[in-house]
Amino acid sequence: MRGLRIAATITYLLGAWAVPIHAQPLLDLEPGSTFIPEAREDVISREAAALEAQAHYGGRVLSVELERPDSGPPFYRVKLLSNGNVRVVNVDAQR
Repeated sequence: MRGLRIAATITYLLGAWAVPIHAQPLLDLEPGSTFIPEAREDVISREAAALEAQAHYGGRVLSVELERPDSGPPFYRVKLLSNGNVRVVNVDAQR
């Protein structure tokens, strides 16, 4: 019985401190203002890059890494193993 009281007390205390997520505003906008989201680049998934490289060159995918050079568009560096040889393929990440 004592354990039940302790659990009920902890639940009550946690409930007193918790704020429902719907009570918190997602964005702090002034009335009448419009929200313009930040421009973001569309990048394909790692899986899509791996499948594209595998479909074109065959072999087994060893690794997929997203590269974001200072100049130029982002790309995936995909390592493939085919017939005992490792091949590195660059796949355009933007679509």
